[in-house]
Amino acid sequence: MKKNVKSLLLLLIISSVIYVIFLTPYISTNQPVVLGFDTQELWGQFIKEYYRLIDQFFLTGELPFYSWNFFLGNNFFAAKSFYVTGNIFVLIGYLFKNLHFFDLQVVLHWMMFATAACTMYFYLSQFKFKEWVKNICCIMFVFSSYAIFFTSQLQFLSFYVLFPLLFGGMEIYFKNRKPYIFILSLALLIFTNYYMVYSLSIFMVIYFTFRYYFINEGFKGFIKSAFTLVLYYIVGALISGVLFVPTIMFITGNSRVGVVKESLWIFEPLSIYFNLLIGMFVPNHTYNLLYERNMFAAWYNYEELNLWCGSLFILLIPQVLHILNKNKKKAVYLLYLVFSIILFVPAFNSMMHGFSEPSFRWTCFIIFMNIYFVALGLDNLEKLNKRKLVYTVIVTSVVLIGYIPFLCLLLKNDLSLLGSTYLDQFKIFLVSVIFIVGFSLLLLSSNKYKKALLIVIVCVEMTTFGYIYYNDALYRTYRIDRDFIRNSTHVLETNENEFNEYLLSLEDENLNQFYRVYVPLDSIYWSYSRNNGVYYNLKGLMTYDSTYTTSFDQMNELINKGDNWWKIEITDGNLVNLFNTKYAVVVDESELPSNVDWRLITDSYRGGLQIYRNDHYRPLGTSYNSAISISEYKNNPDTSLFLSEVITEDNELSEIKGLLSDSVFALENIKYGGNHILASYETPKDSFVVVGIPYDKGWNISVNGQELKKFKVNGGLMGIQVPKGEHVIEMYFTPDGFKIGLICSFTGIVMLLGLVLIRRKKDNIS
Repeated sequence: MKKNVKSLLLLLIISSVIYVIFLTPYISTNQPVVLGFDTQELWGQFIKEYYRLIDQFFLTGELPFYSWNFFLGNNFFAAKSFYVTGNIFVLIGYLFKNLHFFDLQVVLHWMMFATAACTMYFYLSQFKFKEWVKNICCIMFVFSSYAIFFTSQLQFLSFYVLFPLLFGGMEIYFKNRKPYIFILSLALLIFTNYYMVYSLSIFMVIYFTFRYYFINEGFKGFIKSAFTLVLYYIVGALISGVLFVPTIMFITGNSRVGVVKESLWIFEPLSIYFNLLIGMFVPNHTYNLLYERNMFAAWYNYEELNLWCGSLFILLIPQVLHILNKNKKKAVYLLYLVFSIILFVPAFNSMMHGFSEPSFRWTCFIIFMNIYFVALGLDNLEKLNKRKLVYTVIVTSVVLIGYIPFLCLLLKNDLSLLGSTYLDQFKIFLVSVIFIVGFSLLLLSSNKYKKALLIVIVCVEMTTFGYIYYNDALYRTYRIDRDFIRNSTHVLETNENEFNEYLLSLEDENLNQFYRVYVPLDSIYWSYSRNNGVYYNLKGLMTYDSTYTTSFDQMNELINKGDNWWKIEITDGNLVNLFNTKYAVVVDESELPSNVDWRLITDSYRGGLQIYRNDHYRPLGTSYNSAISISEYKNNPDTSLFLSEVITEDNELSEIKGLLSDSVFALENIKYGGNHILASYETPKDSFVVVGIPYDKGWNISVNGQELKKFKVNGGLMGIQVPKGEHVIEMYFTPDGFKIGLICSFTGIVMLLGLVLIRRKKDNIS
């Protein structure tokens, strides 16, 4: 036990020191740690809104379900489970919520690296590996290519640092059939990143099959053991149901699901294959940022390829194959054959990505297995075949030194590019050769400090390439300093909610209205982020987000020919009116959308900003008297029709026409916040109203306790029939599937407790 504590303390110290070294360029220049486009565009805003919703929960008791600040309104609970709502690290980060995101991110990274050291140590502890072996392999795991590259994507890094728990739990199941760690870690992983659990589930089949055969050298009892584990898998999945079920209900309508844009059989460009062939030899995350100076540059999904975990793997895998018996050696060959098929064939790669476009985000599992074999090799170092090691070093060094020059001739037909365009990448290959040779010399030596020196050199190697990545990210990417961030998120206000308070003061009726504000990205938000409105608690007309409310894809289909929208900016004047826009704040009048009746309110807000009022502002809910089908709109695509016609699915046209009347009115006295809207109206006839928020099954809409039917109309907005008279309409939001998910979670917990009781009873009997 004392050895374990000492090892973990050593790993935590080493991980912390290495991470601080990564940060030295940022610390010395007082620059924020901006490691990728999404950290600027998404993460700060997602986390800020989540913490705001948590604050709201503590203040009002309303659960963090709905966000009014994300594009037109968003089922935040389900939509952002991919990013934040189930992420344990983000939840812990709430304790540091007053930090600016880029500083909070540093704290979260440190927590994740420390956690990765602990979870990998737990996994390796299920084997009889020596302590120094576990220490080396944990360091390799913590700072592998995957871990460093995905520091810019907290959802993937969060998953990466936790998933060894699951396989540690599986190893415990192999040994004594206790499933508790397996079940609980699976539930935790689904909460953290359901997307990666899909890939994980496929890998689990591969891992279970490999390890079962590796342990038993046969498949006797395999079906029974696998079937039992599947039942435990179901229990873990049920426990996560409270978040997982609403997420599945939401995400199945996403336009990215099931869409394959590339060939199913051949990657394009062919240079991707050369990256796949060399990826385990060199730290590919270091040249991912080189883009035009990367011989393998391709679409961003292919830049996410990460296979490297250190030079020891390529030196020790031949040694592992040397010491294994025939059956176990066959299992290893088959394992890497399966990996190769999935890597090299886009159709199988797509399978790991939900049968969507190919992706290499699942390659963390290859790294995981590579590190397992490193541990196996180091633990049998006394069986080292020196001749085989020398041969491995020679071949590997020749390949690495000649690889980029060879490709310059083969792919570019120009060797001079080696000294110019691809020189930086070539240098990375040369540094890798130096480490490979250094490790081999140490492995061949009889130095009594060999084990300690191996740990030191592994630390130096991981630090070197991690530092290169962080340093390159600082000087080659976004170059935004702290003053820029502070100023760009405070253009409209000094204190939080100051701008909203100003707008409320302009007109008394603003207190009882729902309205959006048009803000241009470049001048007001300084091109910082399309989600910048979150910082201002502002309902705007733009976003960068692949998890916007999926019903809006109908609008996408009608006005954008179905192209996938991640970056949305509503500038069409008719749509600006449709989405209840009452004010605009600009630097110059020329930035205002046309076809809107703008009136200048002031040209001196905060020393020169212009604020305009839309004098034909449309209230949140407006009655309609005429309807057309989507097919009719496509024959005459004119966005002004959104303002006068209910545009509906062809098969619902006749039903909706029967709900229309000639009554003209709007929703009034609107109170909204948290997960609800209350509004009053008066109409002499049953009428049809289009409400300017996205259609979502989670909305329960009623008048006098009678639930009203919802329709998806006008580009994904909500249409409802309201009864005649003077009434208050009530709208309450609960994510679709939340109640079912709650039942699933309760069922899963009861089943887990049942398993504990059954196991305890059996232990007492025995």
